[in-house]
Amino acid sequence: MDKNVRQKEMLDYVIRHQEVTIQSLSQMFNVHEMTIRRDLEELEKKYPIKRTHGGVISKIYRNIESLYNYRSTLNTLQKEEIASKAANLIDDGDFIFLDSGTTTLELAKLIINKNITVVINDFHIYDILKYSETLNILFASGKITKEYRYMTGGSLNESFYNNLYANKAFLGVMAVDFLQGVYQSDLKVALSKRGMVRNAEQVYVMADTSKFDKKTSYKVCDIKDVNYLITDSSFDSTLYSIPSQLNII
Repeated sequence: MDKNVRQKEMLDYVIRHQEVTIQSLSQMFNVHEMTIRRDLEELEKKYPIKRTHGGVISKIYRNIESLYNYRSTLNTLQKEEIASKAANLIDDGDFIFLDSGTTTLELAKLIINKNITVVINDFHIYDILKYSETLNILFASGKITKEYRYMTGGSLNESFYNNLYANKAFLGVMAVDFLQGVYQSDLKVALSKRGMVRNAEQVYVMADTSKFDKKTSYKVCDIKDVNYLITDSSFDSTLYSIPSQLNII
């Protein structure tokens, strides 16, 4: 696993669980305890955690909603830029899948007055869209993931999408590998996204450049299954091997 991806997942885990031992993190990420100590030393300089004897604790966040709010503050300008690009690709009459996440949340704010059908699986997004007088909103079935207030449920949620067909799907992901595909760190979430990919005419992945050339635990789909990658203006195509069929926006 890429170091930056490991540290991001480690930070999320520490904030969510409040107090974690170095031994458990070592087992979770399958790296030596010394590597975990170095990771925590770097993270402590930038984020609200504190190393302790044999472990680490979260200093600020005391509930899941605070964790979500914290993640929504990361790369805010990039998320807004990506969402603006995505909104311009949505036309009245579209039937779209809108994935969960803090980047797609920004997109939700921009489509509230559009005349479209939107299938969602995120309660944060529903809280924004529920006041719209023009949207036709469908909520995916499955099991509620309480940590982030969205619907997954693994194969149950994946099969929900098999009964629908969208002309556009807008996905948020944890990592993008231009040779292999796009990835997510949670299997149930990955299965939900797979359902969207399989049942959409065009797949749009929304990701800032910090997620490029990385992998996490579970593949959502091959890179050939992605029609468009919507990213931020810092993207430099000379730094990556971009497949010819992938359109960058």
